[in-house]
Amino acid sequence: MSEKVFWENSNAKINLFLEVLYSRRDGYHQIKTILNEIDLHDEISFSKSKRIEVKLFISETMNSSVFPQIDMKDNITYKAAQLMQRKYSVSDGVNISIKKNIPVGAGLGGGSSNAALTIKTLSSLWNLSLTPNQMKEIASEIGSDVPFFLEGKTALGEGRGEKIIPLESIIFDRILLVKPDFGISTSTAYNLIDNYGDNKNWQKILTATSNINISTTSSTNAKGKQSDELLKLFFNRFEKPIRTKFTQIDQIIHYLSVNGAIKTMLSGSGSTVFAIYDNEDIREQHYNYFRNLGLWTIKTKSVS
Repeated sequence: MSEKVFWENSNAKINLFLEVLYSRRDGYHQIKTILNEIDLHDEISFSKSKRIEVKLFISETMNSSVFPQIDMKDNITYKAAQLMQRKYSVSDGVNISIKKNIPVGAGLGGGSSNAALTIKTLSSLWNLSLTPNQMKEIASEIGSDVPFFLEGKTALGEGRGEKIIPLESIIFDRILLVKPDFGISTSTAYNLIDNYGDNKNWQKILTATSNINISTTSSTNAKGKQSDELLKLFFNRFEKPIRTKFTQIDQIIHYLSVNGAIKTMLSGSGSTVFAIYDNEDIREQHYNYFRNLGLWTIKTKSVS
């Protein structure tokens, strides 16, 4: 009898707010961030085997310019499985196959999402029955963004990003992602920051959010005005230095901003730019524009 195969989706994220407060003694940075899960996803299969194996496959939506070669021993999904196997003395292995739709070095959390899904799936596949706190402990050890993806949706991230507080959902039905033909490593992004900050807008965002759905709002009604005010609060400390360093990202943000997107931002430490719309025709025009330029461009939405 063939071994049962589990197929699951591993969603990406965007950062609606990201402030870098200071550099810590442990080498990490103290941050405040608001993360928003989106429906762009990798597809992952899991099946028991004698050893741990992770295989990556490139989606037809991607090419080698957005998907560099990665040694499997350095893959965060492999590390998650290996840590769980060692920590809980598991004799089984696992075959993990990942169809990548989320680019690497994009600020979309694809690897972290893969690792979080692996933790949840192996808890079941290996009959570990881990508690939420046990899974959070493993996730925090693997990577700063991993704990968010255990629950997803919308959340506040504190510490180095691993301390997660679920929030009321912020829903955007029309999002466009545009990525230049390069990625940006987290270390490169942090090295570009010449001053830390203490932007308090995250507090105002927490106060203002109440399941706002941009697709059904307009600036002529009360909820539309509330949405406009919410969008003004979004912020990313990395955006200014990265736009200065990488002119292509600056050009993408400028084009989207002046041609009808109601909000345009860098996601995470880059290199992906996301735009939010209240008009589907404008999103479609922008989608076709960047596709014709040969850039990786995807239409997506928030996960409710």
